Amino acid sequence: MPNPSEPSTGCPFHTRCPLETDHCSQVKPVFREVELGHFVACHEV
Repeated sequence: MPNPSEPSTGCPFHTRCPLETDHCSQVKPVFREVELGHFVACHEV
């Protein structure tokens, strides 16, 4: 689990995500709609 007193610069889940890449640890993903009414914040989806 990430340390809440030391937030990461990228995606908050990059340390425990099976889809994680170097990009994930450096850039926080933005929410986007992938289906009508279904939003995700992931670089790999």
